[in-house]
Amino acid sequence: MQRLQRTATSVFEPFASAVIVLVLVAFMLGQREDLRDRLIRLTGSHNVTLTTRLLNEAAERVSRFLVAQTLVNILFGACVTGGLYWLGVPYAALWGGLTAVLRFVPFVGTLLAALMPACLAFAIFPGWAQALKVLGMFLVLDFGAAYFVEPVIFGQRTGVSSFALLVSALFWIWVWGPVGLLLSTPLTVCIAVLGRHVRSLRFLAIIFADEPALAAYLRYYQRLLARDEDEASVLVNRQLGELGVVGVMDQVLTPALALAAQHYAVEEITEADLHFITESTAEIVGQIRTKQPATTSDVRVLALSTQAPIDRVALEMLCAACAGSGFQIEGVAGAVPIEDTIARIAQERPSLTCVVAISPTRGAEARNYCRRIRAARPDAKLLVLRLHTTGSDTEHSIARMKEAGADHVVMSIRDAVREVERLLAAERSRQSGRDPAKANIADPNQQAHGSAEPALSAGSP
Repeated sequence: MQRLQRTATSVFEPFASAVIVLVLVAFMLGQREDLRDRLIRLTGSHNVTLTTRLLNEAAERVSRFLVAQTLVNILFGACVTGGLYWLGVPYAALWGGLTAVLRFVPFVGTLLAALMPACLAFAIFPGWAQALKVLGMFLVLDFGAAYFVEPVIFGQRTGVSSFALLVSALFWIWVWGPVGLLLSTPLTVCIAVLGRHVRSLRFLAIIFADEPALAAYLRYYQRLLARDEDEASVLVNRQLGELGVVGVMDQVLTPALALAAQHYAVEEITEADLHFITESTAEIVGQIRTKQPATTSDVRVLALSTQAPIDRVALEMLCAACAGSGFQIEGVAGAVPIEDTIARIAQERPSLTCVVAISPTRGAEARNYCRRIRAARPDAKLLVLRLHTTGSDTEHSIARMKEAGADHVVMSIRDAVREVERLLAAERSRQSGRDPAKANIADPNQQAHGSAEPALSAGSP
């Protein structure tokens, strides 16, 4: 009787747990309108907009996931049916349908579906050949579905990372048994949506969501702080394929340099750290520049930076970005005395002069350069690249730069390239005797910073 009691307990407990969970889920689905209204009242009438948005997003993500999962499972079951029929395994349609159902169980569903037809093949066919063929077919189909079909069809349908799904599956198995594994994905999606919209539960979205935990520039900066320039270089090369040269400079390299300058100013990093970050970034920019095609320009453009090391790197970025756009900028090394550079500008009279200042503490130096250049050459065209001046300081910084003599002020390398293209096109039109207003160039009244419209290059028809 004791053995019978232990056996009955081991069988009855999981069965009873499954029944309880299924009844609970059925009750929640049947009373979903009432539960929704009670949840909205619980959160308060002042949060009705947030709660409605949260419920809608959770329902939409779960529904899209279930529909996509159903389509993939039907396709998978049809392939299993055809493969088993071709291998001569009896009841191929039964095993295919059972496979489509069991694949709703994450991680172990396909394994359970493969065991039964493999055991049947081993029982009715001589040797191991047919059983191994059945297992191999399931392995190939599952590999193709997991790595090719599901990423394309699912995409961002759940918004939950694979690691989060695995951890949540283990948790819900521990709480509710095998049925918890079946419900783990919808429940985890709801938790991730909750963390995305509720400020105090933001940590849930960070843990469960499939969006990158760190922005690309933060990852790059962190790797350089750890002295891992190899991984930092790999990250930049990966971003080059996604963002392009100018995008990498604006979204990865320059934000990382600006962050390093800020941390150095408050003594969060040492001078050695700043030097390593600057030199590593300069090396990466040099590698990017060597891959750019050689260009020549009939219009002279001269660019200089402040004495800060990161501003010199930003100057190299601007030169590399302009080279990739089909025209050339001559950069003046930061080690050259400013008096010699200003004398050179006054003597050679370039068509455009650029001043680069990325460092947050070098605004006064950049304005001093503008005043001295304007005093030495009143008719000079002066462009200032002042990166990452954000918030309420942006308009104030632009106004102060223009008071110091700058004709145009831009806030990103992309805007700088567009503005240089526009000014060079106007200069070529003037030199050729045409009216610049009729030239096929960007609108002169358009402000350089913040524009999302692409400017035409100097050679565009």
